[in-house]
Amino acid sequence: IAAYQEALEAAFDPGEQGELRFRIAYTHVLAGRPGLGLRLLADLRPEAGRAWYEDYVLLHGSLLMESQAFKQAADLFEVYLRSGGGGPGEQAVHYLSYFCYEKLGRTESAREALAMAVRLDKNTDLGLKAEKLLKNY
Repeated sequence: IAAYQEALEAAFDPGEQGELRFRIAYTHVLAGRPGLGLRLLADLRPEAGRAWYEDYVLLHGSLLMESQAFKQAADLFEVYLRSGGGGPGEQAVHYLSYFCYEKLGRTESAREALAMAVRLDKNTDLGLKAEKLLKNY
């Protein structure tokens, strides 16, 4: 964390500063301080084109879900998907969206999220899990 803090103090580019703040938050989560990580992530507003954007969405969304902020997590996932998604984590975003929609009582959106996760690749672990959930829906 200290190395990231030093780099953050020396960084002039706002994009680089955002990534360093993300890395600091992520390190706190890995160190067993998810609450602090969530608070740090809440202040970030990364652009969709940033290389770390998808990692941010998955981490922030997962932490929001753990804190039972399902509406905020679903909103975050929807912004990511509207921005085009397309990264290796897109299937995970659809899969996580399903759980948010379920908790929010949005059954049709939940079903659509599972279907998209399966459509992206039904042979991955997430694809197989989504397919099983979809069959039992």
